[in-house]
Amino acid sequence: MRRPTILLLSLLIAATTAFAGVNKKLNEAQRLFNQATTIEQFQNVKKRFLAAKTDVGYVAAEHDAAINEGVKKCDRKIAELSPNLSLSTSSLSFSADGGSYTISVTTNQGSFSVNGLPSWMSVNSKGSSSVSLYCSANSSTSSRSYSFTINAGGLSRSVSVSQRGKQQAVNNNNNAKLKVTRLDFANQANGKVLNNYGDPFYNDETRRFAARILYDGPATEITKTVYVKIIEPDGTLETFSGSPSGYTMSDEITFRPGTGNYAYLPAYGNDEVSTFPVGTLRYEVWIDGECVNTSYITNNPGAPGALLVDGQSSLTLNFDADGGTRTLSVSGAGSDWSTWGIPSFCSVNKGSTTFTLTCEANTSRDSRSDYMKIKAGDKEVRIDIKQEGARSNITAKIEKVWMEHDVWENGEKGMRIHVKFDNKNMKGHTGRVIAYFYWDDSNGNPLKDRDDRYCTTGGNVCVGEGFTPSYDNSTYNDFKLFMPLDQFDITTSGKHSIKFFVAIRDNTIGEQLTDSDWQYITYTKN
Repeated sequence: MRRPTILLLSLLIAATTAFAGVNKKLNEAQRLFNQATTIEQFQNVKKRFLAAKTDVGYVAAEHDAAINEGVKKCDRKIAELSPNLSLSTSSLSFSADGGSYTISVTTNQGSFSVNGLPSWMSVNSKGSSSVSLYCSANSSTSSRSYSFTINAGGLSRSVSVSQRGKQQAVNNNNNAKLKVTRLDFANQANGKVLNNYGDPFYNDETRRFAARILYDGPATEITKTVYVKIIEPDGTLETFSGSPSGYTMSDEITFRPGTGNYAYLPAYGNDEVSTFPVGTLRYEVWIDGECVNTSYITNNPGAPGALLVDGQSSLTLNFDADGGTRTLSVSGAGSDWSTWGIPSFCSVNKGSTTFTLTCEANTSRDSRSDYMKIKAGDKEVRIDIKQEGARSNITAKIEKVWMEHDVWENGEKGMRIHVKFDNKNMKGHTGRVIAYFYWDDSNGNPLKDRDDRYCTTGGNVCVGEGFTPSYDNSTYNDFKLFMPLDQFDITTSGKHSIKFFVAIRDNTIGEQLTDSDWQYITYTKN
């Protein structure tokens, strides 16, 4: 007689433990995620995931990973559904001499176009994700400005461009003229210049941008407040707690008479580590409210001579279940490099400075991951490869749907929907059977919910119940859904024609597997 008692006690302890960690808000967020289809709905679901940390059953060790993953999944869905077009900068500034500038373009709208360039600008070259623009020299002493657009799909982004006039100068009160002719940059840390002015910057070693101004001085010595703007590739202004409003930094500089003089601006950055993004930053010098010089600093990835793959010292490649190919570039190794540890589900076709990685289709429903390396001497770059599991072999089939009317459950009158269905390859997956309700009229609009009890996140009437198959192939002969009649928000007396269909979802993979034919009912409102 002891064994049943011990077993019962064990079950009670297990049940109590499980209940203590139940997070109802998290479960609800996961359910709503699988029903969401619009940006607005995924935004609402994201809020619900975040709110799960306020649930009475919240246990950080048990729930944080699922909450964080839910938020990430919502962000990915929102990004996928949101048309986007972004540029690395929204403004360009050129000296009187003109020059070239490359704008990076990110969009999910396919190809892009450049429209409305001024007569003194042209397109040097255009790729799938960037465009190089050329600005001709300005022979006038007057500055000039314009704006053009970059378009993709139905989206448009404006870019303003300005160019200083020839031989522009800054005047002091005595009409003596100061002309900034050039800026040179060096890498600096702890007050020491680490390389020569004009040498390239590499992010692993970049500390501070030290700027040297080459100028032709005024007739008499003058002191000016010089303001600096350092603008990142995405257009963000670099600032710190002591930055003047609208600028990165400022300093008082005394300019001497004569030509070919140098003045030095404070070095900006961090002595211990690079705080700058990889890419091309814009460096502007302002005096008396006027931009007197615009120069560009390219912060290269890695270190001098670093081995890089697609300009990165490490990277992750993601493939869907169908697999695919990626062509990647190798730099910093010449042609003396090799591949190491190619995953069994991948193959590589190696060239002199590029290689093509082919990922095979994944026929398993389980995701898989591995990594490989590109090596050159004692240098290496790790490439992580992740691939989603196949979903095509996960199926469901609805055999029959029937109804029971005027039944009571938990003190509510309603209808009971019975469903017979099969599923394949869903062992251990979380599934859901859902009935969606619509008006049976010429419009066929969904019924609207009245109290947020039986509804989608969009407020449409539905009812659903979860299931978790214990076998690869399972049959549910009589799966039941109960729908209270008062959930039909109908105020007009008489007979009303309603229809619904039943859907089977695999929530683990986030896909609807099948749905039934329309089922028709007549609801009478007294």
